[in-house]
Amino acid sequence: MSTVILCQIRQAGQPFYVNDAGVSLYSAEELCWFMENNLPLLDRAFFEEPLQKWLRDELGMERLAGTLETLQKKPGGPLLEELALAVYDEAGWLFAGERDAAAARLREQERLPVPVRRKLRADCLAGYRKYMLAIRLYREILADGEGTGQLAGMLWHNMGVSYARMFQMDEACDCFRKAWDLLQGQASLKSLLYCCALRGGQEDFDRMADDCGADMAFRQELEDHLRALTEKELPEDLDAALRGWVQQYHEETGL
Repeated sequence: MSTVILCQIRQAGQPFYVNDAGVSLYSAEELCWFMENNLPLLDRAFFEEPLQKWLRDELGMERLAGTLETLQKKPGGPLLEELALAVYDEAGWLFAGERDAAAARLREQERLPVPVRRKLRADCLAGYRKYMLAIRLYREILADGEGTGQLAGMLWHNMGVSYARMFQMDEACDCFRKAWDLLQGQASLKSLLYCCALRGGQEDFDRMADDCGADMAFRQELEDHLRALTEKELPEDLDAALRGWVQQYHEETGL
Protein backbone atom coordinates (compact mmCIF):
# COMPACT_ATOMS: atom_id res chain seq x y z
CA MET A 1 0.00 0.00 0.00
CA SER A 2 1.27 3.48 -0.85
CA THR A 3 1.96 6.07 1.83
CA VAL A 4 -0.06 9.29 1.82
CA ILE A 5 1.62 12.39 3.26
CA LEU A 6 -0.73 15.16 4.39
CA CYS A 7 0.74 18.57 3.54
CA GLN A 8 -0.14 20.99 6.34
CA ILE A 9 2.02 23.94 5.25
CA ARG A 10 0.80 25.94 2.27
CA GLN A 11 1.80 24.88 -1.22
CA ALA A 12 4.00 27.05 -3.41
CA GLY A 13 2.70 28.81 -6.49
CA GLN A 14 6.13 28.36 -8.05
CA PRO A 15 8.00 25.14 -7.26
CA PHE A 16 11.55 24.73 -6.09
CA TYR A 17 13.28 22.97 -8.97
CA VAL A 18 16.05 20.51 -8.12
CA ASN A 19 18.05 20.72 -11.31
CA ASP A 20 20.19 17.62 -10.73
CA ALA A 21 17.15 15.39 -10.30
CA GLY A 22 14.76 17.24 -12.61
CA VAL A 23 12.22 17.36 -9.78
CA SER A 24 9.81 20.16 -8.86
CA LEU A 25 8.86 20.51 -5.18
CA TYR A 26 5.70 22.36 -4.13
CA SER A 27 5.62 22.03 -0.35
CA ALA A 28 7.77 21.72 2.74
CA GLU A 29 6.66 18.10 3.06
CA GLU A 30 7.78 17.33 -0.48
CA LEU A 31 11.10 18.99 0.27
CA CYS A 32 11.56 16.84 3.38
CA TRP A 33 10.59 13.67 1.50
CA PHE A 34 13.09 14.47 -1.25
CA MET A 35 15.85 15.16 1.26
CA GLU A 36 15.20 11.97 3.22
CA ASN A 37 15.22 9.81 0.11
CA ASN A 38 18.11 11.46 -1.73
CA LEU A 39 20.84 12.00 0.85
CA PRO A 40 23.65 11.75 -1.75
CA LEU A 41 22.26 14.84 -3.50
CA LEU A 42 22.42 16.94 -0.35
CA ASP A 43 25.34 19.25 0.31
CA ARG A 44 25.78 22.76 1.64
CA ALA A 45 24.98 24.25 -1.77
CA PHE A 46 21.53 22.62 -1.73
CA PHE A 47 20.54 24.83 1.23
CA GLU A 48 21.91 28.10 -0.15
CA GLU A 49 20.11 31.27 -1.25
CA PRO A 50 17.78 29.83 -3.95
CA LEU A 51 16.19 27.43 -1.44
CA GLN A 52 16.08 30.13 1.23
CA LYS A 53 14.34 32.53 -1.17
CA TRP A 54 11.79 29.89 -2.16
CA LEU A 55 11.01 29.07 1.47
CA ARG A 56 10.59 32.75 2.26
CA ASP A 57 8.69 33.91 -0.83
CA GLU A 58 6.61 30.85 -1.71
CA LEU A 59 5.94 29.15 1.62
CA GLY A 60 6.18 32.10 3.98
CA MET A 61 8.72 30.19 6.11
CA GLU A 62 10.73 33.27 7.10
CA ARG A 63 12.16 31.72 10.26
CA LEU A 64 13.49 28.64 8.48
CA ALA A 65 14.99 30.73 5.68
CA GLY A 66 16.70 32.90 8.30
CA THR A 67 17.99 29.86 10.18
CA LEU A 68 19.54 28.39 7.02
CA GLU A 69 21.08 31.75 6.14
CA THR A 70 22.62 32.03 9.63
CA LEU A 71 23.95 28.46 9.53
CA GLN A 72 25.57 29.04 6.13
CA LYS A 73 27.57 31.93 7.63
CA LYS A 74 28.88 29.76 10.47
CA PRO A 75 32.72 29.86 10.69
CA GLY A 76 34.05 26.79 8.94
CA GLY A 77 30.66 26.13 7.40
CA PRO A 78 27.69 24.20 8.77
CA LEU A 79 27.34 20.46 9.08
CA LEU A 80 24.92 18.77 6.72
CA GLU A 81 23.16 17.46 9.81
CA GLU A 82 22.50 21.00 11.07
CA LEU A 83 21.03 22.19 7.78
CA ALA A 84 18.80 19.19 7.17
CA LEU A 85 17.51 18.96 10.74
CA ALA A 86 16.61 22.66 10.64
CA VAL A 87 14.30 21.91 7.72
CA TYR A 88 12.87 18.74 9.27
CA ASP A 89 12.20 20.48 12.59
CA GLU A 90 10.48 23.52 11.12
CA ALA A 91 8.31 21.39 8.84
CA GLY A 92 7.38 19.02 11.67
CA TRP A 93 8.50 16.15 9.45
CA LEU A 94 9.88 13.75 12.05
CA PHE A 95 7.81 11.79 14.54
CA ALA A 96 8.92 11.48 18.14
CA GLY A 97 12.03 9.34 18.35
CA GLU A 98 12.93 9.71 14.66
CA ARG A 99 15.19 12.72 15.01
CA ASP A 100 18.17 10.83 16.42
CA ALA A 101 17.97 8.24 13.66
CA ALA A 102 17.78 10.94 10.99
CA ALA A 103 20.75 12.73 12.52
CA ALA A 104 22.74 9.47 12.55
CA ARG A 105 22.02 8.88 8.84
CA LEU A 106 23.15 12.42 8.00
CA ARG A 107 26.35 12.04 10.04
CA GLU A 108 27.07 8.70 8.40
CA GLN A 109 26.60 10.25 4.95
CA GLU A 110 28.99 13.11 5.78
CA ARG A 111 31.61 10.75 7.23
CA LEU A 112 31.85 8.69 4.04
CA PRO A 113 35.08 9.11 2.06
CA VAL A 114 34.73 11.84 -0.56
CA PRO A 115 35.06 9.47 -3.56
CA VAL A 116 32.30 7.25 -2.17
CA ARG A 117 30.02 10.24 -1.58
CA ARG A 118 30.64 11.40 -5.14
CA LYS A 119 29.90 7.94 -6.51
CA LEU A 120 26.64 7.74 -4.56
CA ARG A 121 25.70 11.16 -5.92
CA ALA A 122 26.33 9.94 -9.47
CA ASP A 123 24.31 6.78 -8.79
CA CYS A 124 21.46 8.96 -7.55
CA LEU A 125 21.60 11.07 -10.73
CA ALA A 126 21.45 7.92 -12.82
CA GLY A 127 18.42 6.84 -10.81
CA TYR A 128 16.70 10.01 -12.00
CA ARG A 129 17.72 9.18 -15.59
CA LYS A 130 20.22 12.02 -15.67
CA TYR A 131 22.65 9.69 -17.37
CA MET A 132 25.01 12.22 -18.92
CA LEU A 133 25.36 14.08 -15.62
CA ALA A 134 26.08 10.77 -13.89
CA ILE A 135 28.63 9.72 -16.51
CA ARG A 136 30.38 13.08 -16.27
CA LEU A 137 30.70 12.67 -12.50
CA TYR A 138 31.89 9.05 -12.76
CA ARG A 139 34.60 10.17 -15.17
CA GLU A 140 35.59 13.11 -12.97
CA ILE A 141 36.08 10.80 -9.99
CA LEU A 142 38.29 8.51 -12.06
CA ALA A 143 40.21 11.41 -13.62
CA ASP A 144 40.87 12.86 -10.16
CA GLY A 145 42.47 9.59 -9.15
CA GLU A 146 39.93 9.15 -6.37
CA GLY A 147 38.47 5.91 -7.70
CA THR A 148 40.89 3.00 -7.42
CA GLY A 149 40.65 -0.77 -7.04
CA GLN A 150 37.18 -2.07 -6.35
CA LEU A 151 35.68 1.43 -6.30
CA ALA A 152 37.07 2.09 -9.78
CA GLY A 153 35.50 -1.14 -10.99
CA MET A 154 32.14 -0.10 -9.56
CA LEU A 155 32.46 3.32 -11.23
CA TRP A 156 33.16 1.73 -14.61
CA HIS A 157 30.29 -0.72 -14.15
CA ASN A 158 27.74 1.93 -13.25
CA MET A 159 28.98 4.13 -16.07
CA GLY A 160 28.40 1.22 -18.41
CA VAL A 161 24.84 0.88 -17.13
CA SER A 162 24.21 4.56 -17.87
CA TYR A 163 25.58 4.25 -21.40
CA ALA A 164 23.57 1.07 -22.02
CA ARG A 165 20.35 2.77 -20.94
CA MET A 166 21.02 5.37 -23.63
CA PHE A 167 21.66 2.57 -26.15
CA GLN A 168 25.28 3.67 -26.60
CA MET A 169 26.58 0.12 -26.72
CA ASP A 170 30.16 0.74 -27.83
CA GLU A 171 30.76 2.97 -24.83
CA ALA A 172 28.85 0.59 -22.55
CA CYS A 173 30.95 -2.38 -23.67
CA ASP A 174 34.18 -0.47 -23.08
CA CYS A 175 33.06 0.44 -19.55
CA PHE A 176 31.89 -3.07 -18.68
CA ARG A 177 35.16 -4.53 -19.97
CA LYS A 178 37.14 -2.20 -17.68
CA ALA A 179 34.82 -3.14 -14.80
CA TRP A 180 35.31 -6.85 -15.51
CA ASP A 181 39.11 -6.45 -15.64
CA LEU A 182 39.06 -4.82 -12.20
CA LEU A 183 36.31 -6.77 -10.44
CA GLN A 184 36.25 -10.17 -12.14
CA GLY A 185 32.63 -10.40 -11.05
CA GLN A 186 29.69 -12.09 -12.75
CA ALA A 187 27.56 -8.94 -12.74
CA SER A 188 30.04 -7.04 -14.92
CA LEU A 189 30.67 -10.07 -17.14
CA LYS A 190 26.95 -10.58 -17.63
CA SER A 191 26.43 -6.92 -18.51
CA LEU A 192 29.44 -6.99 -20.84
CA LEU A 193 28.19 -10.03 -22.75
CA TYR A 194 24.64 -8.68 -23.00
CA CYS A 195 25.98 -5.44 -24.48
CA CYS A 196 28.19 -7.30 -26.92
CA ALA A 197 25.20 -9.34 -28.10
CA LEU A 198 23.12 -6.19 -28.58
CA ARG A 199 25.99 -4.44 -30.32
CA GLY A 200 27.29 -7.13 -32.64
CA GLY A 201 25.08 -10.20 -32.31
CA GLN A 202 26.20 -13.76 -31.67
CA GLU A 203 29.67 -13.29 -33.14
CA ASP A 204 30.48 -10.38 -30.83
CA PHE A 205 28.99 -12.31 -27.88
CA ASP A 206 31.08 -15.43 -28.60
CA ARG A 207 34.30 -13.47 -29.13
CA MET A 208 34.00 -11.65 -25.82
CA ALA A 209 32.85 -14.77 -23.94
CA ASP A 210 35.93 -16.62 -25.20
CA ASP A 211 38.20 -13.70 -24.35
CA CYS A 212 36.87 -13.53 -20.77
CA GLY A 213 36.86 -17.29 -20.24
CA ALA A 214 33.11 -17.58 -19.59
CA ASP A 215 32.10 -21.20 -18.99
CA MET A 216 29.51 -22.91 -21.20
CA ALA A 217 26.78 -23.10 -18.55
CA PHE A 218 27.01 -19.37 -17.90
CA ARG A 219 27.00 -18.58 -21.62
CA GLN A 220 23.97 -20.79 -22.22
CA GLU A 221 22.05 -19.09 -19.42
CA LEU A 222 22.70 -15.66 -20.98
CA GLU A 223 21.85 -16.85 -24.49
CA ASP A 224 18.53 -18.27 -23.29
CA HIS A 225 17.68 -14.98 -21.61
CA LEU A 226 18.62 -12.99 -24.71
CA ARG A 227 16.51 -15.28 -26.87
CA ALA A 228 13.50 -14.69 -24.63
CA LEU A 229 14.01 -10.93 -24.89
CA THR A 230 14.05 -10.98 -28.68
CA GLU A 231 10.75 -12.86 -28.80
CA LYS A 232 8.84 -9.93 -27.23
CA GLU A 233 6.31 -8.25 -29.51
CA LEU A 234 6.65 -4.64 -30.68
CA PRO A 235 4.08 -2.08 -29.44
CA GLU A 236 0.92 -1.85 -31.55
CA ASP A 237 1.36 1.90 -32.09
CA LEU A 238 5.04 1.83 -33.07
CA ASP A 239 5.11 5.50 -34.17
CA ALA A 240 3.86 6.66 -30.77
CA ALA A 241 6.33 4.37 -29.01
CA LEU A 242 9.21 5.74 -31.10
CA ARG A 243 8.22 9.32 -30.31
CA GLY A 244 8.17 8.43 -26.63
CA TRP A 245 11.58 6.79 -26.82
CA VAL A 246 13.05 9.79 -28.64
CA GLN A 247 11.62 12.18 -26.05
CA GLN A 248 12.98 10.01 -23.25
CA TYR A 249 16.41 9.99 -24.91
CA HIS A 250 16.49 13.79 -25.07
CA GLU A 251 15.43 14.09 -21.42
CA GLU A 252 18.06 11.63 -20.27
CA THR A 253 20.96 12.98 -22.31
CA GLY A 254 20.17 16.70 -22.41
CA LEU A 255 20.85 16.62 -26.18
